[in-house]
Amino acid sequence: MIKHRFFTRKGGVSQGGFKSLNLTALHGDDADNVARNKQYVISEMAEGAPLAMLNQIHGAKCIDIDDTYFHPADADAFVTDHKKVILGILTADCAPVLFSAKTHAGKDIIGAAHAGWRGAHLGVCENTLDMMINKGAVLSTVQVFIGPCIAQNSYEVDERFYQTITKDDEGAKGCFDAALNKGHYQFDLSGYIEMRLKRYGISNINIDGRDTYAKKDLFFSYRRATHEQEDECGRQISTIVSL
Repeated sequence: MIKHRFFTRKGGVSQGGFKSLNLTALHGDDADNVARNKQYVISEMAEGAPLAMLNQIHGAKCIDIDDTYFHPADADAFVTDHKKVILGILTADCAPVLFSAKTHAGKDIIGAAHAGWRGAHLGVCENTLDMMINKGAVLSTVQVFIGPCIAQNSYEVDERFYQTITKDDEGAKGCFDAALNKGHYQFDLSGYIEMRLKRYGISNINIDGRDTYAKKDLFFSYRRATHEQEDECGRQISTIVSL
């Protein structure tokens, strides 16, 4: 059985701008609070299982892990075919993308990716799928879940960004709408990820659709914190595990 969940910022013990289910101490939160928050996530997913996390660097590297993994690597995606290993991705506007599939023998394979615009453009989702396929996943069994991220109406970008994404890719132009500000666009991050997944051959794609920027009561948002000149911004976690 595969279990996945897109946690919100609610349910933890952190305070201030990290209130309350913040999962990283790298931005100023108390390490003890973060540790307690991690234990809460584990209890909700699979009591006693290890929670594997990454040192996310906005790239496209995907690694293969097993049930002995405890030290975060510099990567933005990982895959495992071991049971009771929780994969956790941190976000605060970027898209958490969770994957599940079966081998011909019926064994579960799961994956998780941190897909901001840069990682998505570099191919982090495709790299995750490549690794799953190399480990025996059957393409037709792959399911993908794109979690809460910044929505198109909240994501204004400039001409340089537009050219970076659409250069040599006519299909990507459909992921942009004109913004009110001249020379600017609104970018559909989840739609862009979905388009690339479909190109890969994935048909079972589920999009959460909640806007991390707009829903301050539910989600941390780096862009919102920047616009509101807030000093503290936590990270929510998205998780998947094979039980």
